[in-house]
Amino acid sequence: MQNDLLETYTDLELSIDCYKIVLTQEHSDTNKPIEYSGPGVIYQDGEDKFGVKLFCQNDVDYTYDLLKINRIRPGEIIRDEEFFTMKAYDMYGTVWESNSILPQLSGNIPENNFIAHGNFNKLFTTNQNKSAYKKNELKLFYRGKLPIPINSRTVTKEYIKNEKRGDSIKADVTQFSFGDFEFEIHVTEDWIILWLFTKNKIDYRTIQRVNEAFHLVMGITQSWNIAMIQDETNNEMILKSFTIDSVKSRVNPPIAIKALSQNNSYWRLFERYFSFASEHPDDDWHPLYDFIYKVVESGKASLDASTLTIAVAVEGTIKLFGCKNVDTEVKAEVAKVKAALKTVTLDKSFSERLSSMLGGMPQLRAIDLLYNLSNNDVIDEKLILCWKRLRNKTAHSGDLDFSKIQQHLNELSATVVLFYQLVFLLIEYEGEYTDYSTYHYPSAEFKIPSALSLIHNTNRTQNNDETSSEQKQPYYTRRSRRLLMRKHKTQRRFLRNRKTRNAGRKNRPNANDI
Repeated sequence: MQNDLLETYTDLELSIDCYKIVLTQEHSDTNKPIEYSGPGVIYQDGEDKFGVKLFCQNDVDYTYDLLKINRIRPGEIIRDEEFFTMKAYDMYGTVWESNSILPQLSGNIPENNFIAHGNFNKLFTTNQNKSAYKKNELKLFYRGKLPIPINSRTVTKEYIKNEKRGDSIKADVTQFSFGDFEFEIHVTEDWIILWLFTKNKIDYRTIQRVNEAFHLVMGITQSWNIAMIQDETNNEMILKSFTIDSVKSRVNPPIAIKALSQNNSYWRLFERYFSFASEHPDDDWHPLYDFIYKVVESGKASLDASTLTIAVAVEGTIKLFGCKNVDTEVKAEVAKVKAALKTVTLDKSFSERLSSMLGGMPQLRAIDLLYNLSNNDVIDEKLILCWKRLRNKTAHSGDLDFSKIQQHLNELSATVVLFYQLVFLLIEYEGEYTDYSTYHYPSAEFKIPSALSLIHNTNRTQNNDETSSEQKQPYYTRRSRRLLMRKHKTQRRFLRNRKTRNAGRKNRPNANDI
């Protein structure tokens, strides 16, 4: 039954006949929520949503539906009370569930005959596990074809009447593992299937982190369409409505994908992100993935929009390092200036503007922190200069000069590399990456100096009253933060030593030419 259901789902022809469907109001102002129940069908309504239709056999208060026009106003977020949950019982005894359904009624009012119908994006069911249990399993299905780095092969042997007639070999599987997690990625005609085996509990947070790590490695934003979770007692399946996004992002993945590759860098990057993000306690997106998603997705938009998104993402990622953002020396000097201003009579409006300007001066800028990383030989100064020029142009609404389009693209590529290197530093990834800031996109190695080694505080307590200020900093030890925050003397020092730092980089485009 499951194979038939998946086949019809793949063909966008899913249809599940149910002898009973119940739609129940999720949140009610009274103790008696509104309910619609009766036989009906669950179906696919195009590519982007599921549909449900049921013939109401209970008494229906149609006035509630009629007055919906007064409760739902254009421009206002729909209240939770308007949404319904669904529980449907099909002919095979399977119970299907969903939520966040906004039903509508149609029918004959005098005869009290009504049809309730609505749309939703996710359908799930849970059944008892009757198969042999070895480990908890998770399977994520991604619709379509993706260039997966393949490191294994499958062999199919053909027999006719116990006589071997031949073998067929396909390069269609990737395997990797770390800790108690074993992964396989299978490539089929219609699906990419990511398979996880582990003794650890698999919940929606695990699904989210696996999906995020896969997106980072592959440079995609396409979500999974089917999730199957098996543990010792239950089998759970989640179906999501889907559309196939045919627009490819201009933003390439951190490591350029090669179809057949024994390179473990892809999956070491997967491991580092998964281990890092798994500390995040919520089921929603990790804050770092939020920037990764925006950067990759921006590659499908206009060049102007993509440029602004990537430039801003660099600043946002820097904030995730958890470093202090106030220069105490500058703060003390600003306090002196403010004290002196109190002795001078100024126009009120001008005084307020001046006070506001002074208030922002102690705040360390993103460029300050980036130069500190450059001073510690973590990030190439060329990337910082490119990001700085790009950020200034886009932030001040400068029009894109197509006579200098090559320079703009070079700066954008360098900024993408800068963003990825900040991601590497956060998740403690060391290894191969693709240097898109250099023509021909050569491979390069990212190294974290031992003095900047990141140490995740896994023993942080959740009790805020007992947590010290050092424990509240999520990513760096005190020593690491001190090194990262070490003030560079002047930018002139960097300019003076640029020739020395760029020695041996003749094959790279010069920062001044980009």
